[in-house]
Amino acid sequence: MFPIDYEQLRVELRQKIIDILNESGFTAKAIASRINMTEAVISKFLNKKQSIKLTKLDEITSALELPEGYFYRNYVGECYNTDTGKLRKEKTKEFIIRSYTVGYTDIAEQLVSELIDFSKSNMIIVYEIAEYFFAQRQYQVAKGLYQRIVSEETNTLADHYSIGYLRYFQIVRDNIGKAYEPSVRLENHAEQLPNKELKMEAYMLLAKYCYVTEDWERMSRITDLWVTLTKPDDGEMYGYSLLYKASSFHRIGNIDEAIRLTYQYETVDQKFSEIAKGNRMIYAIDQGEIELIPELIAYAKRINAVDEVFRPVLNSYLKNSMYDQFQSFLKDISLYLKPITTNDLPFTIKNYLYYHYLTAVYYVRIDENINAIPQLLSAVSLAERLEDYNFMKKCLYLFYENSAYATLEQKREVKQFVEGGDLPI
Repeated sequence: MFPIDYEQLRVELRQKIIDILNESGFTAKAIASRINMTEAVISKFLNKKQSIKLTKLDEITSALELPEGYFYRNYVGECYNTDTGKLRKEKTKEFIIRSYTVGYTDIAEQLVSELIDFSKSNMIIVYEIAEYFFAQRQYQVAKGLYQRIVSEETNTLADHYSIGYLRYFQIVRDNIGKAYEPSVRLENHAEQLPNKELKMEAYMLLAKYCYVTEDWERMSRITDLWVTLTKPDDGEMYGYSLLYKASSFHRIGNIDEAIRLTYQYETVDQKFSEIAKGNRMIYAIDQGEIELIPELIAYAKRINAVDEVFRPVLNSYLKNSMYDQFQSFLKDISLYLKPITTNDLPFTIKNYLYYHYLTAVYYVRIDENINAIPQLLSAVSLAERLEDYNFMKKCLYLFYENSAYATLEQKREVKQFVEGGDLPI
């Protein structure tokens, strides 16, 4: 990246416009009339006596029937204040946003670098630009800007520094494997976030991530902080903090504490009352009260959350060798199954991962090994999507044990998952 010669760019911008006016036969007066600007103002700009607004430059570009952003590489010079020797902050911010928006990413990124190089105090402008694109759901642009904030900001006590970690994790969190390191960084900086709302949001995102990755000890640690922070008047956030804390207790094995918390969060509203009812049944079933399974299934159908009970129901049937009931459940829920799409959340994907894996185990148990193979292939695919390599390895080993029942094509399909790995397939 070369240093920017702002003065040269200012000269070139004006000369480019003059050359095009001469070539096209347009006069400054004609262009002025098209963009609601006086000829005198355009002349002052062309004679380098004043700057021009970006919106007016866009109008000139349109009036001359040129491609959008045609003059942008030279407009960079207008962002520089020759009197102060500094970048004009608001003009530069507007131009960076516009450059990203119309696809001149290289111009935008070079100006971001110039802002930071001029003064680290300009990092707040980079943050404001990042927040703009985050709000616009242009996450790839925002992600790069937040990355620069957390890696180049020297004032680690600045609000935008800790918020940068939060936003970056929000963007990458569904990419489970790549989100681990950002999750650790956010956990380390969550207490530094400038207000309670952002802290609660951070703890909720981290708890969800731990739920999908099944890191129950870490989830317990995070929810301890979350529960301490929330109060009953925080409404849903209070309910969710207790809900996730109860889930961590459940999976660690402290069922009594998990059940106790359900009675706390069920008071938040009707939604949490329903969730508490279902979770108490799941906790009881995991403890061996299998007579509650039909009630849990009916409950899940009623609230349209059948995938939420795949793990407890199928696991209990396998644990108790209730193969007829397992088969009946598969038939019963067939109409509720849906194909996984790119829009599905990690929660849903994890539920279906359990469904396919436990169904494969069932087919192996009843000596229908050939039917286990497609289920394992589906499970491996979902595990790879979640980057849950421990679960993926478990599925692949089961495939290997039953590979005699797989077709050549199915073996080739599995090979792509273990190419270069250490699995004996």
